[in-house]
Amino acid sequence: NNNNNNNSKQQRLKYIANVVRALVTSRKPPCKLREVLREYPEIEGEPLNFRKLGYTTAKDLLKATGEFSFQQYGEETYINAVPSQKSAHISSMVRQQKASKSTRITVAPQVRQPKRSDQSWNKSSYSSNVYQRLPATG
Repeated sequence: NNNNNNNSKQQRLKYIANVVRALVTSRKPPCKLREVLREYPEIEGEPLNFRKLGYTTAKDLLKATGEFSFQQYGEETYINAVPSQKSAHISSMVRQQKASKSTRITVAPQVRQPKRSDQSWNKSSYSSNVYQRLPATG
């Protein structure tokens, strides 16, 4: 049974490593560990529960996967994904991208709400009459 638990833990670590690798490779370096850990729950729906897996810190857990390297500059920890053959070309493409205002991964686009001053927008009639309001074409 202990072997089964260990196997399950290894699978969990591999899964976490894949999620974190995706977060790291989607950003232009340098990549702050705390930013990755802040984004992790947005993707997974829960924080990275390193203690449950027997680690003191998230960094210790990620180190144990062997898939990441870390640099410490003052209080800030930076994380890099150790390139695999599969991810190396993705990382190079991300590095070559032009900088954009936002490097965050957006889970879902936000629906633009109409301004309150727009009196013509009536939620109840809009949702029920959406097809009747469309102009006839042809």
